[in-house]
Amino acid sequence: MKKISARNALKVAKNAPKTKLPSDKDIDFSDAPKLSKEQMKQFKRVGPGRPPFGPVARKLISIKVAPIVLESLKEEAEERRIGYQSLIHEILEEHISDYKPTDRAAKRR
Repeated sequence: MKKISARNALKVAKNAPKTKLPSDKDIDFSDAPKLSKEQMKQFKRVGPGRPPFGPVARKLISIKVAPIVLESLKEEAEERRIGYQSLIHEILEEHISDYKPTDRAAKRR
């Protein structure tokens, strides 16, 4: 597969056809074992969760990204030997450091 930058991947993703995800009705769960109430009671959360990365804990979010964009980001992150989510964070930090908020946006804060 040809490697492209994350920025070029965004351009490609905008022109990519939309894919329809299957609904829960369309998924065959017949091979998944059923868990008893006793088994469910045995599950426990391990620890308080991940420690903060820096002085303030990062906020967990969910975003939708075109598969080609995610694949490109993962490849770049692997080359740089960092996690792809860390790479996304770096890209976003770089963007906001260059961003000049308008007066209207500054007033909302």
